[in-house]
Amino acid sequence: MGPRPSTLRLGLCGCILLALAGTSTAAETCSDENLRKAVPDNAEPIRLSFNSPRNLGWGDVFYINRARLGDQVAVPGLLIPPPKAKRPFPVVVLISDSYAYNVSNTRYVSELAARGIGAFVFDTYCPRGLRDVKGNQAALSGITTLSDAYRALRLLAQRSDVDDKKIGLAGWSRGGTMTILAADQRIRDQFSDNGLTFRAGVSVYGSCIQHLADKTPSPMRLLVQLGTRDGWATVDQCRPVLQKMSKSGFNVRVHEYDALHGWDIDQQGEFSLPSEIGFGKCDMIVDAKANIVEQTTGLEIRSGDDFVKATRLCGKVGVSVGGNRHVAEQSRREFGEFFDLHLNGTGK
Repeated sequence: MGPRPSTLRLGLCGCILLALAGTSTAAETCSDENLRKAVPDNAEPIRLSFNSPRNLGWGDVFYINRARLGDQVAVPGLLIPPPKAKRPFPVVVLISDSYAYNVSNTRYVSELAARGIGAFVFDTYCPRGLRDVKGNQAALSGITTLSDAYRALRLLAQRSDVDDKKIGLAGWSRGGTMTILAADQRIRDQFSDNGLTFRAGVSVYGSCIQHLADKTPSPMRLLVQLGTRDGWATVDQCRPVLQKMSKSGFNVRVHEYDALHGWDIDQQGEFSLPSEIGFGKCDMIVDAKANIVEQTTGLEIRSGDDFVKATRLCGKVGVSVGGNRHVAEQSRREFGEFFDLHLNGTGK
C-alpha cells in the first residue's frame, strides 16, 4: 500500500509550516515554489508525499525492471480540499505541463472547489533534480510522471477524507498527453493495484504524440480539449488517434476550440517560443514489446536524444502560444461540468 502520508498544513500565505526545525533542501524549496502556484489564495492545502521511481522507460512499464523500480524519490504534493465539502469528497489529480504549475491552474482548482471537488497537485520535477522540462521534453520521461499520478491515486485512496471511488485525473499539455494514455487498460493494469482507477479524465491541450498500438479501453471517461490553431498538440495529430480510441470502445469526448496552445495563460494574443519544438504530425507508436517507432520518419525511439531528433524531423522548431480569455472560461466551465457529472453525478 506504500508509505503512510506525511501531513503538514499550509497557512493562507502559502508558506509551509515545517514540522521540524531546520533548513529546507534545494529540492524542497524548488517543489514549494512549483506547488504554491496552483493553490488559490483562500485554500488551506495539506502537504503529502509518496515514493515513486526516479525515471522509467516504456520497457520498465511492460517488462518490470525491479532495479529501476527500486530507485525511488520522495515526491511532494498538496491536497487542496474543497471548502465546506462533505467528507469523503471527490478529488482530481492534476498533472502540470512542462513548465510546472502556474496561476492559470488555480482557476481550474477553484472551478472544482465550487463544485465540492478537491484537487491534488504534485511536483514531478524538483525531486529528480529538474525545475521543469521546458525546451527539453526528454529530460524526464512522461511515463515517469504517469507513474507519479498512479502513486498519488494510491495515496489519496488511503485517506478517510477522500472518496476512493471518485478520483479523477487531468493534465495540461504534457500532462494532458499522460491523461490520454491513462485511459488505456494496459496502463492501468501496470500502474494500479487493488482495483483502483481514475473514474474520469480531462486533457487540456495535450498531444497524442505517443500512444499504444493495441488500444484497450478502461472504464475511465475521457474529455480531450484541443486547439484548432495549436502548433504543439495539433488536431491533425490527435484526430486519428482519438477516432481509433473511440472505435476501440473508449468513452472519449473531444472538444476543439478555436485557440492556440496555452489558451488559459494570462498573456493574451499570440507570441512565439522559438526554441520549442511543435510536434506537427509526429506519431510515436508503442508496440506490445515496448518498441517505439515514429511513423512519419521510421525512426526507432530508444533514448531522449532519439526523441529530440525525431521531433525535429516530423515536427517544427518554434511554436506560437497565446491566451484567449473567452476560450479559457469555456474550457474551465466544461472541465468543471465534466468532473461534476462523473464524480458527483450532478452535471450542474
